[in-house]
Amino acid sequence: MRKIDLFIILSLLFIPLQAQYRITGKVTDENKEPIPGASVVFVQNDSLRGMTLTDNDGKWTVDELWKGEYQMTISFIGYTPIEHKVFVTKNMNMDFILLEEMVEALDEVTVTANRANLIKSNPKGSTFFLSSNAQNAMNIYGALSEIPMLSVNEVEHTISTAFGGQVLVLINGVPRGNALESVDPKDVLSVEVMDTPSARYLSEGFTQVVNIKTRRKAHKYQLLNISTEHNPGLYTGSANGGYELGTDKYSFYVNGRMFYFNDNHFDQTDEQSTSNTNKTQNTNGISDQYSYNVTLGGDWVINDKSYLSYNAALRGIPTESTQEGKGKLENKEFITEYDVYKHSKSSSWVNVYNLYHRYVFNKNTTLENSLNFTYNWNDDRDEQMEEGTNYLYQNLNRNRTDVYTGNYTAVFGKSFKKSALEIGNKLQYERMDLEQPSSVIPNNFTHSRWKEYLYADYTYNGNPFSFSTSLGWDLTFNEVEGKKKNYSRLKYSVSMDVNLGKHGGVKLFTRGYTVDPSSAYLNPYDTSADSLLIVQGNPSLTPYYYKEVGLSAGCSFGNIYIWPQLVYSHCSDMITAMGYYTDDNIYVSTYGNTDKEELLSARAFIRYSLGKWGEISYTGSYNRHFFYTEVKDWFDHRVNWNFRYKNVSLKGHVGTVSPSYTAIKKVERSIESLATLNWSVSKQLSLRASVRYFIGGPKTFEQQTRQNDYYSYFRQEFDGRNYLAMIGLTYRWQNKMKARKTKKLDVNDERFNLLTE
Repeated sequence: MRKIDLFIILSLLFIPLQAQYRITGKVTDENKEPIPGASVVFVQNDSLRGMTLTDNDGKWTVDELWKGEYQMTISFIGYTPIEHKVFVTKNMNMDFILLEEMVEALDEVTVTANRANLIKSNPKGSTFFLSSNAQNAMNIYGALSEIPMLSVNEVEHTISTAFGGQVLVLINGVPRGNALESVDPKDVLSVEVMDTPSARYLSEGFTQVVNIKTRRKAHKYQLLNISTEHNPGLYTGSANGGYELGTDKYSFYVNGRMFYFNDNHFDQTDEQSTSNTNKTQNTNGISDQYSYNVTLGGDWVINDKSYLSYNAALRGIPTESTQEGKGKLENKEFITEYDVYKHSKSSSWVNVYNLYHRYVFNKNTTLENSLNFTYNWNDDRDEQMEEGTNYLYQNLNRNRTDVYTGNYTAVFGKSFKKSALEIGNKLQYERMDLEQPSSVIPNNFTHSRWKEYLYADYTYNGNPFSFSTSLGWDLTFNEVEGKKKNYSRLKYSVSMDVNLGKHGGVKLFTRGYTVDPSSAYLNPYDTSADSLLIVQGNPSLTPYYYKEVGLSAGCSFGNIYIWPQLVYSHCSDMITAMGYYTDDNIYVSTYGNTDKEELLSARAFIRYSLGKWGEISYTGSYNRHFFYTEVKDWFDHRVNWNFRYKNVSLKGHVGTVSPSYTAIKKVERSIESLATLNWSVSKQLSLRASVRYFIGGPKTFEQQTRQNDYYSYFRQEFDGRNYLAMIGLTYRWQNKMKARKTKKLDVNDERFNLLTE
C-alpha cells in the first residue's frame, strides 16, 4: 500500500516538471508574400493537440506542446498542403512556403474560422477572404455581398464600390466584364479591392478595380447556375444563368442575362423659362425597357508557362416610351394651351471580343499580351408634337452612331523578393461615325483618334511600410472632320501604406488621370426634340483632368471593420455647359473646356460582423463641392444588413438620400429601401421573396437646371412602384469532385475556439 501511495505522489510531483514548448513560424507563398488565414495543425495519435491560424503577416504560434512526435499540417485553400512530422524537444521556429495549386481537397482538417475578418492591406488596396457562409452562397454575387467596400446588386448582377466610381472587374487579373455567373464561390481564394490602382488602369479612367482570385480546378467539372426573379404581375423581372465545363487544362463557359420592365407608368411635369417665354407640360407616360447580355468564353492552360483566355459578348439595351398630355405656352405676345405627344425609341447593341495571353519566363518574370475589339451601334429617335390654337410645333430627331474601338496591350512584369516592377504599352484606335438622317439635309460626322499609352509601375512590400508609384504618359492624335488636334497627358498614382498588423493599415495616396468626353459631348447635331432648347456637342472637346490626394485607413478590430477616407480632388479643363440665344429666342446649350472644380469628400464605411448570424454595415459621406458657379454641400447615407439563421437569410438596405449637384443641375431622388428573404431549400435550390419600398410615397425623380437665364424643371413620379414585390429562385448544379477518404479529426477540445465561426 505504501508503495502505491509513493508511486502516486512521485507521479504528481513529476507532471508539473514536464516541459511544455512553444512552436512559432511563418507561412508564405513562393513570392515570399505572407498568407493570412492558413491553418497550422498539430496531431498526435489521431487527437488534436494544437491548432491556430496565421495572422496578416503569415506568422503563427502554438503553445503548450509536450515533448513527443506530432503530425503537422499547414493548409490554405488554393495551395498544396504540407504534411510534416515534427519531434518536439524544445522551443522551435519553423517557416514554410505553400505552393499553388491544391491538387486534392484536404479532408483531414475542417477549419471554419471567420476568414471574413482576415484583411491584408497593401498600397493599392485591401485583400479580403470569404467566410464559409459566403463560400456556400448559391452564386458569386451573393458571396461578394459580404466583402466590405463593395455594393452588389444581386438582382441585376452588378458590382460597384460603396462610394461609386467606374469599376473594372477582373478574374485572376484578366478582364471578364460582368460574365461572372459561372464562377463558383467555393473556388474564390481572395478578393482584392483596389481603391488606388496603378496607372495601368487609369488609361480608361478606372479608379476602382476588383480582382477576384480563384483556384485552378484539379479535375473535370461542370457547373450550372440559374437565377430568376419576377414581379407576380410579370411586368418586371430578370433572369441570369451560367454554365461552365472544363478540366485542369481548359474551360468553356456561357453566361446570359436578361432584364425587362414592361408598362412602366409615370406622370411627368416639365417647366421651362427663357428670357421672355414660359412653358409648362403635364403628361402621362408609359415606357418599356429591356436589357440582354450573352457572353461566351474560356481559357486554356497550354503548359506551365503559357496561358490563354478568350471571350466574346453581345449586349443589347432597347427602350421605348410614349407620353401624352397638356401644355401651356406664355410670352409677351400670346398665351396658348396645346396638346402634347412625345415618342422616344432607342436601340443600343455592343459587341465585345477579348483575347489574352500570359507567358511565364520563370516564377518572377511574365509577359502579358491582350487584344480587344468593340463595336457599338446606337439608333436614337425622339419625336415631339405640340398642337394648339394658332400654334404647332413638330420635330423628329434621329441619330445613328457606329463606334469602333481596337486595343493592343503588352505588359512586362518582374518581381523581386519584396518588390515588383511592371512596364506596359497600350495602343488604341477609335472611330465614331454619326449620321442624322432625319435632317432636311442629312448630316454626317466622323471622329477618329489614335492613343499611345506608356506606363511603369513599381511596388515595394515591406513591413510596416509599403509603397507603390506608377507613371503613365498618354499621347492622343485626334482627327475631327478632317481637322487634326493632338495632345498629351501625364497620369500618375502614388500611394504609401503603413501596416498595422492584424488590425489593418493606413494609406496616403495621390493620383492624376484624365476622362475622355463621351460621344454625347462630341456630337455637333441637335439632340433635343424641344421647341425652346437646342442641345449640341462640341467635337473640339479635350479630356478633363483630375488630380486627387487622400488619406484612408482600413482597420479591423474583432468583428468590426472600419474604413474612413478623406479625399480632395481638383478638376481642370472641366467640360462646362454654356449657351446662347438665337434670333428666334431658342436657347442653344453646348460645351467647352473652360472651367475648374474642386471637391472635398469625407467618407466612412463601418461593418459589424455577427459571425454565423450575418453582418450589418453603414456607408456615409459628406461632400463639399466648389463649383465655378457656387459652393454646395450634401450628405449621403446607407445602411445594409444581412442576417442569417440556419438556411434562412434576410438581406436589405435603406438610405437617406440628399440632393446631388453639378455646376448647373440639382438632382433629387426618393429614398429607397429593399428587403429580401431567402430560404435555402437544399444545396442546389433556394427561394426568395423581396419588396422594394420608397419612403415618402412613390418613386420620384426631380432635376432642376439653371444656365445663365435659362431654367428648366423636370419631375417624374412612377405609379405602382412604391411596393414592388418580387419572387424568385436560384438553382445550382455541380458534378462532384473527387476527394480522398480520410479520417476526420476529433476537434472537441474547447481550447480551439477558431473551429467555430
